[in-house]
Amino acid sequence: MPLLYSGGIYRIRVTDSERLSPALLLALMNMRVVRRQMRNKQFTRDVIDILGHRLLEVVVPIPSDRQDRELIGGVMQRLLDSRESLRRKAAELGAAVEAE
Repeated sequence: MPLLYSGGIYRIRVTDSERLSPALLLALMNMRVVRRQMRNKQFTRDVIDILGHRLLEVVVPIPSDRQDRELIGGVMQRLLDSRESLRRKAAELGAAVEAE
């Protein structure tokens, strides 16, 4: 089986969740302005577009107001939780159909 491997995969982790929740970071990374920055910093190596270390140049606008940060992070966390719940229910439904 053919395999395509790229070394340009980064895992971003929040180390201080008191200052920035993982859900808030995920929401901020999906902002149009952040995605546009990443797209502008991509370069092509062979056929694959990658960011490489240029990811460190991306500026993520973090809201200065704590209530805004908590609101955005809370909404994103609820979306993630509902997505997980839906996946679990879909798996249970698939298992029930297979059992019949």
